[in-house]
Amino acid sequence: MKKIILSLLTATAALTLSTAGAFAGEEALPTGQKLDAQLLLALKQSRGQPPFDKPTSLQPDIPVKDGASVLVDIDATVSADLVTHIPFIGGTVAPSPDTSHIIRAMIPLSQLEALAGRGDVRFISTARPTVTARIGP
Repeated sequence: MKKIILSLLTATAALTLSTAGAFAGEEALPTGQKLDAQLLLALKQSRGQPPFDKPTSLQPDIPVKDGASVLVDIDATVSADLVTHIPFIGGTVAPSPDTSHIIRAMIPLSQLEALAGRGDVRFISTARPTVTARIGP
């Protein structure tokens, strides 16, 4: 029962926030256009949709995964509401390369479309962590 209520609350919040931009005169992108191609491919794989409805060697290029969660960069209007929403949907906020408009987080794959539906989210892509090496004198 708690999962159903949580799902309904999440869906209601996503719908409310995604339509808020339309009323403010913003042009809202369809959810699929807010997710990069590799994340869309991973969603299809998790659902057994084509081309994953039959044997294939095709695999989504997701650099960092942890079970059913993926590390993503969320290009958004960063706000306390968005940052506190991420743990609510089962995600974890990670250090971001650009805190002014990017939130890096581990997000359950099943929650990506709802997150992309928010009006304050512009685009979600797979995170590409970098390693910086420093050589001392």
